[in-house]
Amino acid sequence: MTAESDTDDVAIYSQWPRVGCLRLRPPVGEDETPPAQSHPLASVIRSAFSNTKLRRLELLSWPAEPHQEWILHPIDSTVQAQQDADEDLNDTDQTRFGNASTPTAATHDEPSAATGAVESACKEHLVKPYGYGYDRCAVDLSPLEGTTRPTCRLAVRESPDLLPLAQRNPHGIVELISDLNDKDVPYLLQTIISRGGNQSEFELSQRLAVYPPNYGLATEHDFAKYLDTGPRVDLSTYYDDQTNRIRSNFDLDATRYFEIDTSEDNWEVVSRHKHDVEIIRAARRVFKGEKDCHDLYAGYHDTDKELENLYEYATYYTKIPVDKRTVRAFVALVSDPIKYSPWKNVGYAEPPDLITNPVVLPADVSDTADTEAFAPDNVTQRDDEQRPTLVTRGSKDHQFDEDWVADQFGDAGWNVKQLDIEASESVPDIWIQKDGKEYFVEIEHANLGKPANILTNAARAAHYEREVIFVSEEKSTAKSIAKILREPVTDTDVHNGAQLYTMSDPLTLTDGSKPVLPPGVSSSQWYLRYQEPPQDDDDDDDDDDREARSPSQIEPELRLETPDGEVLAAGAVDESVATWDFEDLLRASDPSAADRTKVHAPFVPTQLAYLKRSSLQYRNGDQLERLDPDDYPADWDQSDAAGKRERYQNAYETFVDRYTVPVEYTEIEKPDFIRPMNERIYRPQTSRKVPGMRESGRALWQFAEDKSRENNALDLIKNRTWRWPHDVTSPDMPFVGDSKVLSKLGLED
Repeated sequence: MTAESDTDDVAIYSQWPRVGCLRLRPPVGEDETPPAQSHPLASVIRSAFSNTKLRRLELLSWPAEPHQEWILHPIDSTVQAQQDADEDLNDTDQTRFGNASTPTAATHDEPSAATGAVESACKEHLVKPYGYGYDRCAVDLSPLEGTTRPTCRLAVRESPDLLPLAQRNPHGIVELISDLNDKDVPYLLQTIISRGGNQSEFELSQRLAVYPPNYGLATEHDFAKYLDTGPRVDLSTYYDDQTNRIRSNFDLDATRYFEIDTSEDNWEVVSRHKHDVEIIRAARRVFKGEKDCHDLYAGYHDTDKELENLYEYATYYTKIPVDKRTVRAFVALVSDPIKYSPWKNVGYAEPPDLITNPVVLPADVSDTADTEAFAPDNVTQRDDEQRPTLVTRGSKDHQFDEDWVADQFGDAGWNVKQLDIEASESVPDIWIQKDGKEYFVEIEHANLGKPANILTNAARAAHYEREVIFVSEEKSTAKSIAKILREPVTDTDVHNGAQLYTMSDPLTLTDGSKPVLPPGVSSSQWYLRYQEPPQDDDDDDDDDDREARSPSQIEPELRLETPDGEVLAAGAVDESVATWDFEDLLRASDPSAADRTKVHAPFVPTQLAYLKRSSLQYRNGDQLERLDPDDYPADWDQSDAAGKRERYQNAYETFVDRYTVPVEYTEIEKPDFIRPMNERIYRPQTSRKVPGMRESGRALWQFAEDKSRENNALDLIKNRTWRWPHDVTSPDMPFVGDSKVLSKLGLED
């Protein structure tokens, strides 16, 4: 409800306010409630469009006490036409919530000529025969604009015969609204009609957004459940459920594009690889219906080429051509009485706000019309002398913080706990749970100067065998996080090892002291380096006679080095650095060490990479958007058209170089290399097909030396081992040990 104001200004927070609208008021009985009834709207549309000043008419409807709301939003022909080009809507900056820059039907001043045309039509076809009244009003959608829900959009087959649908009884809209109101589910129905071109008298588009309680697509688990069993209200079933004249994005077969992997209760959406990446991306967008929800709020009347292209065996259009007779198939006025608002059943959205300017009708217009303005609770009334000046302020800003992120998941029906406000120990920022599924959620801001902090959060999730969602404010930040997770060391161009990231806090030894670097040394680096095997003086010995070491038999040494390569300290990778002596280094408490740089502990990777059990999201206006793997492409991820085998070879060339290091008399069994490469490195970085064992082996041997055992039954990579171990957890990790907070959630160390 829009609050009363002591000034002439009424604030509308919607990005796309509808101004110059008419709100229809059904006649009421003796008990002051409207009777359940329906009336045709086609005659109103035909009459209104007979005035050449009217270019476009938008109809909005939603349930509200005490009756169904109906809003007519006319657009004047003198208003600059909205750009309907698809490329405008695909632009990231324009489709981003909170940053819409394309002028739409919703952003202009009140078009009086168009409003007058619709008023005249309503008087003739609704007021006189049925006793309806109407108010001039503005519609503020800001209570909904912060919420994105799967939205249905109609499509029509090429050259359909729509006349039988126009003669259907009961009408499709009557059945739709009756079903939704019986289920006490909030919704917003939009129909936009514009003047047609050479092929039709009018063009029509229709969308429906439904807001079930405790429901949303906040995670991949949600999307998988939605494709499998999720609640969907398909508009097309109320028009044509047999001949396929009318279709929608909700009646497409998702199994043509995705498989639902329910192994280990993960509920993961897996792309089918017979389709190109762009087709999969379009299918994901269409099935989620998020763009359609945005376009509903924005009042777009565009064609949806991505949806149209998903129909393989017939041509469908999302702008439906209709004439004066067939437009009746898609519009009807339903005035059901509503005693209890279904919006009270949801905690994440509220109905649109209305600011009205009541029109007092002449007494002789209708014997049954209520000539006094009917004022339901959700409407702010203004008379002609107090007509408000509407001020568009844009969406209310949300601070990107933990509370805002927690609300996003809470609104999608997840049980949410903000853990880091409960204790000072190392815990995830947020824990969420639904349907037996749990995630850690970590909030990452734009400052990525300490990648070790991100990796520590990922390592914690791996330690507790949980998946983790990283949430950032910017898409570019999410991409940077993905690159850190796929290669958890700062440099692989290192002889016999890797350079490690360092932790944020200075190293504190077990005795409480903090070591500092020598004078004149302002920085240091941590490395993992493998020791070269001792050289045998007998040159005649066959190298193959030496016993090769497997990764479990050899570990790198952890070293602290100066930029010049001087080793300041060294020890075993599985030992706590806090227990080292650092005998040659002064402590920070020493008076002579006041100006010296403190030593920081290293982040020693616990996994080969952290992408597999991680997902990334970023803020897109008032919503969280998933970062698709194709949004941070690897340098080897070329298209199928460029050659699958070449992609496999490029991938394995990268894998061998980045994740292994040449060390003599070492070996890795072929399956022990290929499986983690494909599952932890390849699959999380692309939606394209993962190579099988044979193709992987073919690519691998292009860049690694092959060695066989057991009568050629076992292939091994010769003279190479892992650049860093991925089965060691340093005792210095802040999450190692008992956690009181996590133990309360049933998470055992």
